[in-house]
Amino acid sequence: MIFRRKNKNTSRQLAEVVERQHDTGYVFVDITNDLGAAAEAIMASSKQTIMAYGYARRAAAAALYIQGVIEEEMFDHVVSVFKSLQIQTEHSVEFQEAAAADAVAYLRGYSSIVSKFMVSRLLDIAMNYELPSGQMSDQQLFASILDTSHEEQQTSQAAMYLNSKGQPVPITGRPIEADSRSLDGPEYCEKLGEFHSLLLELSERPSQKTCRMTVMPCDGSFWSWNFEFSDEEEAQANEVIAQLYDYAQGWIQAPTFPIRKSADQNVDDDAIPF
Repeated sequence: MIFRRKNKNTSRQLAEVVERQHDTGYVFVDITNDLGAAAEAIMASSKQTIMAYGYARRAAAAALYIQGVIEEEMFDHVVSVFKSLQIQTEHSVEFQEAAAADAVAYLRGYSSIVSKFMVSRLLDIAMNYELPSGQMSDQQLFASILDTSHEEQQTSQAAMYLNSKGQPVPITGRPIEADSRSLDGPEYCEKLGEFHSLLLELSERPSQKTCRMTVMPCDGSFWSWNFEFSDEEEAQANEVIAQLYDYAQGWIQAPTFPIRKSADQNVDDDAIPF
């Protein structure tokens, strides 16, 4: 007789349970609507999938609250639901970390910029910062969070940044500075060209393109790249972006947006289920 090791985790990933159905042009509206549409299937899944849903829904609500799409009362309600799910599932650190990681993986399916760091900042800003009036786009949201993080890093005594793995790393000299126009050294340009060539090669493959990626310094100055990728190409492009992000020590952004089927699609606030 041969003994077989137990499979420690047989749970389906959140992305396997939730079908992408919505395309409003707003990342976190789509996430919220898709989660709402799949609520019944999620609640019939494993505890980890249910908890991952809680993490994803809370992150999306934080973003929508910052963007001015929902009110504080609605955000507080989602946070209360999240805490309730924690009580109903498991309290172990290992379980919660696995559920949170699953949620981030699900969120990244909508935009590569939604990392563990971005989710952490969304929650921190939603709960602890003064928010502007009016609504903001996804691109404005991501840029504002990165700008805020960069400014706070600059004012700290020991400047740090979170690398692509979510690990705090000291800043030792930044290849891309706020005044990107002044950086025209041959080594910098050559390295930047290598990243551009890798992304360009991916985008030029014959395939059905599903998303558009814009790569630029956090201050949006001097240069930007625009590429279109299929779902498979986007996954490979994210690996290249992670390397570029670490090379630039956090001073880079690469939001992705679905290629719209119609330029006339609008956000329908009434379509956001909670």
